[in-house]
Amino acid sequence: MKLFSVSKGNLQVLEDIEPDRLASAKGDFVWADLDKIDTPTESILKELYGVEGLADLRLPAILRHDKYDLIVLNYFSEMNKRVLQILLMDDRMITLHSGADPACEEVMASVNEMLMSGGLDHESVVWGIFTAVLAKDTAHLHSLEEVMRNTDAQLRKGIRNIVRIPKLASESVALRLALYETRGQIEEISLGITPLRGLESQKRFKELYNSIDTLSALADGFSESVDHYSEALLPSIWKQVSRAKSIAVGLSIMSLAMAGSALFYLFFPDGLFGVKALYIMLGIIALGALGMVAAQRGMKFKVS
Repeated sequence: MKLFSVSKGNLQVLEDIEPDRLASAKGDFVWADLDKIDTPTESILKELYGVEGLADLRLPAILRHDKYDLIVLNYFSEMNKRVLQILLMDDRMITLHSGADPACEEVMASVNEMLMSGGLDHESVVWGIFTAVLAKDTAHLHSLEEVMRNTDAQLRKGIRNIVRIPKLASESVALRLALYETRGQIEEISLGITPLRGLESQKRFKELYNSIDTLSALADGFSESVDHYSEALLPSIWKQVSRAKSIAVGLSIMSLAMAGSALFYLFFPDGLFGVKALYIMLGIIALGALGMVAAQRGMKFKVS
């Protein structure tokens, strides 16, 4: 856990300390950053503030409680989805996440500048986190666009590398959902729909809302482009799926033939009806090979 505390204009930073230090942390402003949500941590937070069930909170939300307010954020960093929780108390704020959090780290890097400008408080840190989250989502969108450009370049060269398209479509939908939820959270804060501890000035968040509104529109446009590619490539995708199915069926037939020939020799090692076992086994294998070829050439899969 990292602990930032301000007393009479002086900033103190403590690193690698245990969560049980939360109770004794004092200052005009206190920010504790916890990089894991486990049972001991939840026990301490429950004892101090009545907080519980943090491990189950994964989806974006803004929740108000008697002793604290909670913001749960979803965003993407380096192609990975992140979950960040922000607890706002009257005398301090706590951020919780699994492992190092890129958005929090960006804000931590500027705490001295924030203090010098007189802006190290609940509002400035939360605003900084939302700003970092938007920057990470923007970078994620650019990464997806780069993958799309590379895929398009390959298609123009005749390289049918279409395996990436379905995954790209799924990732674009996930980003759009995260942006939609985050936009709703910023709107709640900027319009004062959900009053939160320490967040009194909405002007900053109104500017953020305009930024995420633009970013959401760009993500929508990108998702539509991916959908168009998916539709255009559907025949090719289905052809590859059908081919894979045909190969699988053919291999199954051949496997059954091999197993059948082995079983025949097991039960009839001397042959049957005057025919040597070897010839009958070769005949079974030959039938299996014909079945495998027929499956790959004649089997059709139709899209209804």
